[in-house]
Amino acid sequence: MAIIWLTMNQPYLDLIGDDENKKQNHPISSRETIYAAASQPCTFAELLERLDSPSWAFEPIQRRVQAMARDNQLIIKDGVVSHFGPSKLVTSKVKAIKSGHLLINIDHVELFLNDRQAQGVFPNDEVVVRVPDPVSAQSIAVLVSVNQMNKKHLVCVYTEYKGKPRLKALDKRVKQPMILSSRHKLQDGDVLTVFRSENQRSRRLLQVQMVRKIGHIHDAGIERFIARNIYGLSSDWSSNYHLPGASQEGIESEAKNRESWCHLPLVTIDGEDAKDFDDAVYAMKLDKGYRLYVAIADVSHYVKEESELDKEARDRGNSVYLPGFVIPMLPEVLSNDLCSLRPNEKRLAMGCIIDFDESGVRTNIKLNRVVIQSHARLTYEGVDQMLGGAMETPEWFKEPLATIDNLARILRERRISKGTVVLTSRETTFSFHQNGALSNVEERIRGWSNQVIEECMLAANMAVGFAMHDNGMPMIWRCHSEPSADKVDSLREFMYYHGIEVPHEPTPVDLQSILDQCSNKPDIQSIEMMVLRTLSQAYYSHDEMSHYALSEQCYTHFTSPIRRYADLIVHRTIGAYLSNKEASADYTDIASSCTIQERRADEASWFAQAWLKAVWMEPYVGRAFKARVVSVTHFGMFVVLLDKPIEGLVHISSLGKEYFQYQEESMSLVGSVSGQRFSVGQVIDVVLKSIDLSMQRVDFMLKH
Repeated sequence: MAIIWLTMNQPYLDLIGDDENKKQNHPISSRETIYAAASQPCTFAELLERLDSPSWAFEPIQRRVQAMARDNQLIIKDGVVSHFGPSKLVTSKVKAIKSGHLLINIDHVELFLNDRQAQGVFPNDEVVVRVPDPVSAQSIAVLVSVNQMNKKHLVCVYTEYKGKPRLKALDKRVKQPMILSSRHKLQDGDVLTVFRSENQRSRRLLQVQMVRKIGHIHDAGIERFIARNIYGLSSDWSSNYHLPGASQEGIESEAKNRESWCHLPLVTIDGEDAKDFDDAVYAMKLDKGYRLYVAIADVSHYVKEESELDKEARDRGNSVYLPGFVIPMLPEVLSNDLCSLRPNEKRLAMGCIIDFDESGVRTNIKLNRVVIQSHARLTYEGVDQMLGGAMETPEWFKEPLATIDNLARILRERRISKGTVVLTSRETTFSFHQNGALSNVEERIRGWSNQVIEECMLAANMAVGFAMHDNGMPMIWRCHSEPSADKVDSLREFMYYHGIEVPHEPTPVDLQSILDQCSNKPDIQSIEMMVLRTLSQAYYSHDEMSHYALSEQCYTHFTSPIRRYADLIVHRTIGAYLSNKEASADYTDIASSCTIQERRADEASWFAQAWLKAVWMEPYVGRAFKARVVSVTHFGMFVVLLDKPIEGLVHISSLGKEYFQYQEESMSLVGSVSGQRFSVGQVIDVVLKSIDLSMQRVDFMLKH
């Protein structure tokens, strides 16, 4: 129903009484007070009378009533004010998503707080809102009060603009400008922690009190402190953490009760800077197929259910990997020592043996608690050189390496034919000087040895998932939903201009077909990015099982219990199965918690990477680069440099005086006069315009 504000007759003004009310600082009636007064339809004059408001408040109240009509709280028709419909007061916890928007969950419906309602509200605040009853995805949540403030400290940077002090939150989710409640001697670029004052005089301007200064925005490693604060990451474990019964002597004693794999030439293959080695592999050729051995560190032997260590690991959910720094889920005595499958040392493991036929079809699975002794700690770089003939392969490892290589190729080919999405594996690497300062940022395409290990781990995860499901054991599944219709439509429109038709409900085979058809195109990286954006985010679940991108129904995470709590739960389930016991755990809550913690860790890592990329680019302001357009919007285009993994925005205002129109169907900006077109995949010349380190923003402009 259209809402029209009709001019109302102004009520009688008592100027003397009005002045007296002003002197007493009479507050303007709140939305809730107005809502209660309008419980019975009334004219505006009657509403003012019910509110007992001073006449000077006529215009402010009129504006507030109009705002309530705009937010579907009230309706105004023929000069009569009444409720729009049934509503209710609800208490909810506020959470933030990656974009910075705040939302609340009411009756299993997620509602965004619009900019007006989000003023003065922070992530994890408990708020009272009024919503329609029943609530729907289109409902507007109107803030009534902040019931409980998130007491967490904020990290801010102090700046001065035209001689005036300013505070900017380094958490993009905090939009409000801030002022310190007292004066301090600070310099431009100082980073400090603050907390919100209890009594806020305004929702638009946040009053804060300083806790302490922690450094300068250009200090090496400052991004780690900021990331930990923004995303609520755990503190470091004590370096002398002691776990009773965890010792090499304990391993030797327990080994007597386990199947021994010590004679098998198992090896670990990881990156050069890896410190924890949680998986070891070996493969052998059978008469009619292959046998793959996967040994995973038996963390469950040390982390007992409901112990204090277990509770802390559950709270952490996973290890967090920031550039050059790790916040481990478990103390180092486990992650880097007793649970790390170090060479020539006996270690307890959960063993998985998988038999395959010549075409890669799984024919048998065996799980057991084992003891192993890794024969070597190898690196991806070294194995790639062995496979390429640039490095001599040890005699004892020649046959196993060739077998693992052949099996991995067979498994990968089978996965692709069955239906899976295979993207080029790229990663940004950061190098640091000894003093912690950034020394280099570069992109590395992961070699075949990475894929070899990935195929082994995927095979183990699938095998364990199938075995546990087949035996009726409760599990935490790694799930992946089908892409949303909106994302598919965007991909369809984009690929239409590449001459490729995308079905309305594409399968993984369809998406892989797109990548195969475009493999030789110069803008394949942009096409891969579009396909990646089409995919949903993976998550953990106790109830759902399907994994879209892998075309699997029983996929779980088994291979990294050192750094993922979900894997530890899977190991406990396997342990219960091997002992003929019932598995019991709060699977649903653990799955939800692990998903939340994983997203938090990812966001913290993305933040630190974006920060360091901005740091790396600061000395290059004014320099020209070649860049590829990776995304186009109505306000400009995002580009990535060709010679460095640096992304940034070219704002539409830098394209020149000509008006450029955004064409959504082709994801292009087109000049209204010249017809010049900027599209995804196009290579352009840009100049680095500016860096805003506090916002991790890199801005380019078109080189003319």
